[in-house]
Amino acid sequence: MIIGKRLISILLVLCLTLTLTFCYRKEDGEKEPDKVLVVTTFYPVYIFTLNLTWGIKEIEVSNMTQQNAGCLHDYRLLTRDMKLLSDADMLVLCGAGMESFLEEILRQLPALRTVDSSVGVRLLYESGGVSSHMQTANSHIWMSVKNAIIQVDNICAALKSLCPGYTDELEKNRTEYTLRLQNLYEEITAFSKEFTGAPIVSVHNAFGYMAKELSFDAVAQIESESFGEPSARKLGELSKLIKKLGVKALFVHPGYTGSAAEILSEETGIPLLILNPITGGDAQLTSYEDLMRKNVRTIAEIYK
Repeated sequence: MIIGKRLISILLVLCLTLTLTFCYRKEDGEKEPDKVLVVTTFYPVYIFTLNLTWGIKEIEVSNMTQQNAGCLHDYRLLTRDMKLLSDADMLVLCGAGMESFLEEILRQLPALRTVDSSVGVRLLYESGGVSSHMQTANSHIWMSVKNAIIQVDNICAALKSLCPGYTDELEKNRTEYTLRLQNLYEEITAFSKEFTGAPIVSVHNAFGYMAKELSFDAVAQIESESFGEPSARKLGELSKLIKKLGVKALFVHPGYTGSAAEILSEETGIPLLILNPITGGDAQLTSYEDLMRKNVRTIAEIYK
């Protein structure tokens, strides 16, 4: 009987050791012992991480800001966000300044692994803040497919470090996903030749990386990240610029509720069309690709 109990104890220890070496965990708490919780800050990196972990049941992916939060510039943490972060084994950040609101919280969670997916991305800078001499990074890096591939690679490397037992599965998913993204890049760059150099005016600065990658000209944005809708004087200047350059449409994001774009549309006689900054949507693995294709077709349709 004693030998039998010792044998059972030894087997239990071996099983626990195998589990820990297969996928490291920060703590057990209320989480299932065979699950690792990876939290993403918002939609683009959520979709990237879902693709990397597809088919790996032991890795759970949760999006902190849900799928409809939009950009995070003015995001305020909720109680459930704090609970999720405290339970997480790893936090995936977009980076490039997008999650500045998390800086203080992360200092309070020194044991939480984080991955900055923007490492290696060549950032675009623009005037901002309280001084015209200050420049801030445009944090909408995922709007370039080439940047998205860099982000996917960074996230995958961090996941391999977190869960070395799933290296093969993660690498297989990374290879397949980055191949799809490369195919997307080739498809939309070929398609974008129809509007090379076309002048684009959008509500805000979400499309700078997309413009650079697809060789169209983002000549102006209607709203400022810092100061909201433009003054009457600024609207007048925009109206003159739109007429001078032959801009054919004003691009707004889904759910746009401002009035400036509508005023400009009435003054210039050009339509409002939707371009999606891909800050929200469903949890389909192909969502990022589908929305990028739709954006390119929208621009091509008006400038054909």
